[in-house]
Amino acid sequence: MNDQSAMSEFHEQLRQLARETCQHPPGSLERNKGLTRLIREIQRSGKLWRENTPYYEDVLQETFIYFIENICEGTTGKPYDPDQASPITFINFFLKKRLLDRYRDFTKKKNKEVDPYSPPDSETGEETDLFENLPAPPDPPQGGEQAKKLEKIKHWVKTDPDGNLRRTCIQGYLGITCQVLIWRRMSLETRWKDLAEEFDVPLSTLSCFYQRKCIPCLRIEELSLPLPITQAERRVAQQFSQQQSTPQKAEQVQLNTLAVCVVHSYLQMMGIASDRTASDSWNPVMHLCTDVADLEVSDVGRLECRPIKQGESTCYIPPEVWEERMGYVVVEIEESQREGKILGFTPTVAVEALPIAQLQPPEDVLDLLMEPANVSDTTVNLRQWFHDVFEAGWQTVESLLAPEQLTPAFRFRTPEQTSESEPEQSEAGVRRGKLIDLGMQLSGRPVALIVEITPAANQKTNVLLQLHPTGSQTYLPPNLKLVVLDESG
Repeated sequence: MNDQSAMSEFHEQLRQLARETCQHPPGSLERNKGLTRLIREIQRSGKLWRENTPYYEDVLQETFIYFIENICEGTTGKPYDPDQASPITFINFFLKKRLLDRYRDFTKKKNKEVDPYSPPDSETGEETDLFENLPAPPDPPQGGEQAKKLEKIKHWVKTDPDGNLRRTCIQGYLGITCQVLIWRRMSLETRWKDLAEEFDVPLSTLSCFYQRKCIPCLRIEELSLPLPITQAERRVAQQFSQQQSTPQKAEQVQLNTLAVCVVHSYLQMMGIASDRTASDSWNPVMHLCTDVADLEVSDVGRLECRPIKQGESTCYIPPEVWEERMGYVVVEIEESQREGKILGFTPTVAVEALPIAQLQPPEDVLDLLMEPANVSDTTVNLRQWFHDVFEAGWQTVESLLAPEQLTPAFRFRTPEQTSESEPEQSEAGVRRGKLIDLGMQLSGRPVALIVEITPAANQKTNVLLQLHPTGSQTYLPPNLKLVVLDESG
């Protein structure tokens, strides 16, 4: 398959993905996951229009929002027609137009400013590029999804658009890079023994480097979501960093801020409200005493947005953010700080060094933020409890809660109860508990719903409810609410 036919097939795949995405209702989980995949594929294609201007990232972020608003319904412009053009053509047309508008505005200003974030035009160094001397790989088998996927990965390895594979090398061996090893293993199927002899490096050194550094690079390319970082976001991060007392703390705060901005931008594109100013990561006082990168998601809870640098295979998660978080999103910050890649998501952490290879795909965070809880609608006949008849799943309180959680004495209170009346009511009542597990919606922490019923006058029944943490947890998950609905809802 030649390059032209392969690209035509890729454009058709994007068209089909756009059609499938638009079949789902606006704002739905399925629509947002489809939009995420579209943006990822467009970024990975290498066909998105690029230019080195100080305002490019600002315009690109605006373009992504325009793309999401008009790829299906045409909310703010003419809707996309898959029969007329590829999604890449559609997005490039708007991107170039907005860049031209911004250029005209930019040239009207008399004062020309130098963008401190522009990367150098070229790299220096005299090292031999081993990749340039590699032979061409054998022709791949034609057809099939796996073959197409393999061709995409080979193209990515060969072109290395962000230079990350070329930069990631074995310490002391500048020529043995991830680009060289992946290409030799994937395309030429060179044995490890032969590679070790050729490069005069211990086999264990090659294998360990490949597993720790190169495999995460492959996974990042397959699942990551690159997004632009605007000038305004870079300025805020720099302002926060300049308030710190040491260079190390300044870099930490700067990267944390950029990671929060990238996740905030993604949620904005998906129509999910988040508030940076309500987060500890936006509080200068909290910068002084904590390593925090949280983002307040409206009416849901807090996400921790942890940054890593290019080439790192683990992400540092400080112990102070192991609690009171709905989940953790890892963002790789490009060296120029003009782009951030959302590498993935995990609902919980229990170690400081989180391996990148263990992350779930970035769009899995949408399950946490958008998927409605699957709650059973089974009716429970509480009056039967007085006759020792209990539905499945309802257990004694002692079997659900640890002994230390029952001390001091486990009691319920109502406004009508007094301390003298509680023992008599407790003796006449019946109490049972049930484990409630809503998965990631409760940060992976099940809670116990405790219900106590006691007979009252006029054949009525008092019903008392309480939620309680389970296992080793001391507190309930943050932002958890217990709501009781009557017949009218």
